[in-house]
Amino acid sequence: QRMRGRESAASEYRFFAPSGTPPERCFNSKDPYGVTVVIPHYENATWLEGAVESAVACNLNCLEVLVVDDGSVSSESHRVLDNIEFNGLPHVRVLRGTHAGLPAARNRGVEEARTRYIAFLDADDRYEAIFLQRSLEILERHKNVSLVYSWAQYVGVNNSVFPAWDLSFPILLLQNQLIPACVMRREAYLQMRGMDESMVDGLEDWDAWIRFFAIGGRGVAIAECLVRYTVRSDSMYQRMTDEQWAYLAETIRDKYPGFYADYVHELVM
Repeated sequence: QRMRGRESAASEYRFFAPSGTPPERCFNSKDPYGVTVVIPHYENATWLEGAVESAVACNLNCLEVLVVDDGSVSSESHRVLDNIEFNGLPHVRVLRGTHAGLPAARNRGVEEARTRYIAFLDADDRYEAIFLQRSLEILERHKNVSLVYSWAQYVGVNNSVFPAWDLSFPILLLQNQLIPACVMRREAYLQMRGMDESMVDGLEDWDAWIRFFAIGGRGVAIAECLVRYTVRSDSMYQRMTDEQWAYLAETIRDKYPGFYADYVHELVM
């Protein structure tokens, strides 16, 4: 209610705009007010319940949590999924399906969402309790912002900090600027056509943010560690070899040759 009352006083976020920046484009949505947290899951039962608890702990009035299971087959995964369902929380749902990959799981969660805003949270990561509230306040205040994220505190085998900046070219063409834990306008995600479901081996989020920015979406970072990002030696990203990373990065470059050509001088320098 407090944030609804601010809609009439919404202002534009003042981005730094270097020459050559594509024109800004606002995303509007008529979906009901609220946020849906999409938690993709595949054979990650050890961490899943903690992720659900961290989303619920954000304690928003208009909140739903969707656990999208990507065809897990282990008995432990099914036990944990059953526990989540049997808890009977009306705003927590489990969606089960066949194995199609991480991008498809996120896309399905967004399609099933019934709210104006969506948020992503991987099963082994955690929100701080104020993350969603702070993100929604920014989205409500600045009509030209469609994506909000924060710095991340690494936990696990690494305890450093991942700093983030507002999305911008050419930096975004060189490296990913955020982890998947973020809050978006659902309309913006649908307008960028979601994540590429062919990118099942990784870097699907980096590819999505490039496409999001290219069509006029704008994202801002909260310069505080409001997300805990678990660094695991057995995660998909950590298992990726240098050769695999180079191949996927080249795949992304091949998808957006015009942008890389436009910024070739800045990227080289």
